[in-house]
Amino acid sequence: MRVFKSFDTDADCRISVSEIQKLRRCTTAEAKEMVAAVDTDGDGFISIKEFEALLDDGESDALRMAFEEYDENGDGMITAEELCRALRWVLPDEDLTVEKCAEMIAGVDKDGDIVISFDEFKAMTTTKSS
Repeated sequence: MRVFKSFDTDADCRISVSEIQKLRRCTTAEAKEMVAAVDTDGDGFISIKEFEALLDDGESDALRMAFEEYDENGDGMITAEELCRALRWVLPDEDLTVEKCAEMIAGVDKDGDIVISFDEFKAMTTTKSS
């Protein structure tokens, strides 16, 4: 799932306290608290199953947090430019252009406003992708 991969910056299939801390720009204690709230198996990490369980809750904190990572200016919408910058960081080997990101947005943009709203982002996360 793309959202999980955006948090799993070292691609080890789990989200660590340090990854949360880096992405959320929070203290170690805050990041530990976030991980502990999701870590149902007690291994100190967030697995993809644990992350998906959070997303199944609807407007969970994790989903909102993921959306905010893409929505750089905090206006409640993800533009093609914001998506492109975020994905270039997550997928540095991909040849991403703003045009390709606009095409991705078009695929989930239900209201035709050429941006991704939180509701569209939430709907997008229910689609499993590798």
